Amino acid sequence: MNAVKIRQARQANGWSQQELAEKVGAPASSVYKWEKGLSKPSKNNQKRLEDVFNGSVNSGAKIASGENEYLHKRIADLEALVKSQKQTIELQAEALQIAKTALTNIKMIPANK
Repeated sequence: MNAVKIRQARQANGWSQQELAEKVGAPASSVYKWEKGLSKPSKNNQKRLEDVFNGSVNSGAKIASGENEYLHKRIADLEALVKSQKQTIELQAEALQIAKTALTNIKMIPANK
């Protein structure tokens, strides 16, 4: 689907670039670039555009399902990252406490020994 066809199909449906972007699951800036011929849709977005313009309800469900799986994986990845960062912070706090204790002990030792 070329730039002119994307714009014509969008306009024929009475959608703004933002509305088409939401239906496809892409940024509005991408729709702008596609319509201006500055970039081409990826294979996934090309398929989504075709499905949106053809009014395929099933494909929309597949897209939603795929996005849902992606989001669940992304959430799990972020939760793992947060857990890892919490562990790192705990280790850093423990190391800081050890360093403070060591400095306190050094001050207690007389300088001539």
